[in-house]
Amino acid sequence: MAVLVNAAPGVVVYLESINASSSPAYLKIFDSVQVPSCAGQPAAIIPILAAAGGAPAWAKRQTSIDLKAGVAFCIVGAVDDGDVSAPPPGVVINLRYK
Repeated sequence: MAVLVNAAPGVVVYLESINASSSPAYLKIFDSVQVPSCAGQPAAIIPILAAAGGAPAWAKRQTSIDLKAGVAFCIVGAVDDGDVSAPPPGVVINLRYK
């Protein structure tokens, strides 16, 4: 799953993740002005924890990821920079940027 959020410089200031799956996922943030291929080198990789005991995993964090070109991200199923595997179902990301 690849998303272009903003085709201009920005700073990611807040991330919230919800994962209803029993498998972890990984959010890759890219400094890009186009939809990322997910296989390139990300500016950051953030784990999205798996659900436990039937309860979704929920995490929120303040951050400051400065992106000079644009703000884009992928959600994938493995942590490797080159990974393009599909994320597990039930993953939601809320991202705020300035």
